[in-house]
Amino acid sequence: MEAAGLSVLINQTIRACQAAGKAIESVRAGDVIADYKDDAGADPVTAADYAADTLLKKELTTIIPGSCYFGEESDEEGVADNPYCWIVDPLDGTKEFIRNIPEYVVSVLLQKDGEDILAVIYNPATQTTISGTAHGVLLDDMPAEVTHHGELKGARALASRTETEAGEWDKFDDLDLVTTGSVAWKCALVAAGQADLTFTLRPRHVWDVGAGFALVRWAGGRISNKEGHDIAITPTHKKVRCFLASNGLVHDELVARLADVPLGPDRRN
Repeated sequence: MEAAGLSVLINQTIRACQAAGKAIESVRAGDVIADYKDDAGADPVTAADYAADTLLKKELTTIIPGSCYFGEESDEEGVADNPYCWIVDPLDGTKEFIRNIPEYVVSVLLQKDGEDILAVIYNPATQTTISGTAHGVLLDDMPAEVTHHGELKGARALASRTETEAGEWDKFDDLDLVTTGSVAWKCALVAAGQADLTFTLRPRHVWDVGAGFALVRWAGGRISNKEGHDIAITPTHKKVRCFLASNGLVHDELVARLADVPLGPDRRN
């Protein structure tokens, strides 16, 4: 796709994400009531998730008529042989949303024939947009890239609250740990140079991580599994078993550090 057409497309996508963000914030202004998709109460969903999903499905498939839409709150829709597919989490970080912690986002990845074309992660609480294409990443309107911190010791690492509370980060006390909600937001912050790394040894769905993975790579960072191998994102209900996202410079050291650390539990559907 030519740069001019891609610029128009990403701006349209950003506006759709911002509109979804307004829908999310309108729900937050009232009483937020959560239902749960699992018996353990680990996977909440709210009216904001559904409102954002409805809006995004309409807006994104209007931007590219006939395009597929694959998201957390929707079955896959669109023309089966259309080369374009949106991979969407309309509200990643629902736990933070419920607790009024401003670390929840709208996450959108567009693929064409399985290739990442553009990604947008929008935080409606802070009105921050981290977006990108293969040409680069923007933090709002400013060019962004990963950090240049070169060693694991002292690296700024974004850690899940759930995992931190479970003690899964206790052995990483030489890192500068910052608990942060939304796996998509954590990846986006790494891409924007606001942290050196994040990782999880627990499973995540592709809609949780698709946009964030693309942004990290486009910003000059690296994504891998625990063994250091690349991870492919496709519209599927299969999960990413674990992942590491970093500025690239600390990645090999992180892989080595995690070699003997067991994978975490899967408490979601």
